Amino acid sequence: MEKRSKVVLFFMSCLALGMAFSASSTVFNRQITETATISFIKPTGSLRLIIAPKPNLIAGVYEKDYKVADFTLESLKGAVYLAVRWSGTGNQGNFDLSHTLATIYGKNNPENQIHLKFRFQNTTGYGAVFPDGWYVINSTQPRAEANIYTSRDHTINADDYVMSLDAAIYTP
Repeated sequence: MEKRSKVVLFFMSCLALGMAFSASSTVFNRQITETATISFIKPTGSLRLIIAPKPNLIAGVYEKDYKVADFTLESLKGAVYLAVRWSGTGNQGNFDLSHTLATIYGKNNPENQIHLKFRFQNTTGYGAVFPDGWYVINSTQPRAEANIYTSRDHTINADDYVMSLDAAIYTP
């Protein structure tokens, strides 16, 4: 009799466990999946420029100095004078450029605009802006990191805002 009650208890436990699992599966009714690609590249040339936009930005009102992206500029030749500027090459939309400031127009609707600026972090020395838009860090270094921020308070509409930067080594 004791063996029979253990078998019944075992089957009842399995039945209860199965019911618990089937009941808990209804808790996962709003599943989403996100995919990302991690890429490793072979460096070419003497510079590396990596732009990393902040993911999942939502259209709406943004205050001045809201960070929307980062970029890293790195010399593969050691410490040099690093230079960067907003680029016209590769931009899908229109743009207005002025030194560290840029107005980027929406790819889908050119009436949409985002006003941006970049600012270097943890660099030694200040930068100088040249007439052709190049911003040169006034000290030699192998690497510089910068943030890209909104340059003023404004409403940003849903759109794709494609920005490009040029990088160079400045030789005084």
